[in-house]
Amino acid sequence: MAQPTVARARRASVAVKIETTYNTDPTLAAADIVPMENVAYASVQEQHPDNRLTGLMAQLPDIAGGRQASIRGEAKLRGAGVAYSASVKPEVDALLRAMGLSATGEFTGGAENWDYAPLSATFESVAAAMYVENATQGKILGAFGTGRISCRAGAPAVFSVGLSGLYGVPTDVALITATLPTVIPPVFKSGVVTFDGVTTLRVSAIEVDLGNSLVYLPSASDAQAFGAVMIADRRITMTLDPEAVTAAVYNFHSKRDDATRVAVSWQVGTVQYNRIKFSAPKVQILEINQVQRNGLLAYQLACLLSASVGADELTISFD
Repeated sequence: MAQPTVARARRASVAVKIETTYNTDPTLAAADIVPMENVAYASVQEQHPDNRLTGLMAQLPDIAGGRQASIRGEAKLRGAGVAYSASVKPEVDALLRAMGLSATGEFTGGAENWDYAPLSATFESVAAAMYVENATQGKILGAFGTGRISCRAGAPAVFSVGLSGLYGVPTDVALITATLPTVIPPVFKSGVVTFDGVTTLRVSAIEVDLGNSLVYLPSASDAQAFGAVMIADRRITMTLDPEAVTAAVYNFHSKRDDATRVAVSWQVGTVQYNRIKFSAPKVQILEINQVQRNGLLAYQLACLLSASVGADELTISFD
């Protein structure tokens, strides 16, 4: 039996690995696969119009310039399902570190976890590649990223990721496949949402935007005209939509008006080694917009996450 040679989008995988040395080309393997969906590889080449006058209406070809590349997709957050260790990490470990977050492990028996929090220096770059059957591999090197984590009541937490890196010429590489995941991503319920010590507010969704500003560093010495990518700045923001309450229950407007910073925390999942906890110690309400949710009034809060003692604007704990 035979079938046409095709490139099925379903038969694809994405591998991500921390680089030991910036802009190296590490060997990617099945162990580096991060299960993702809605994945897209893109390469962009600068095009410089050639508008020299020739006496004709015909266009001269554009002049090809520098090249950049990116990989985007969505991962569902989940735990390892077993006790964490130096070698057992969340499957999105490399993605979080590529966002400029540190990874700190605690392996005390019965309380093992990995915590991720913002760094201010010495970020870790990744190599990443998208594999598709019967198609070229799209690879980026020296990549960093930014992303959003969306938590909606009754649904898994979704990590929307954008990695930007140095362009690698697409080549024919065999598809690599992962072992099928057995740990089901946890759902955002029994989420212990706590806002400034209040646990009675009804919230339907929380979204955190890591807010990294990624820049390419031009280099005339590089074959692609760019020598590196870096995280130049960061502004972590959050939105959430508590149901409207009286000022006596909680006065959101006074907190905004006084620029009060409050602690916010929540979690996705309740089973050990498959739960993700979020903690932000200094959240400032920037905007309050009224929205309707199922015929009820709610507040759409736009918030800024700032540091309490430094590098703690946000902590994501897998425990």
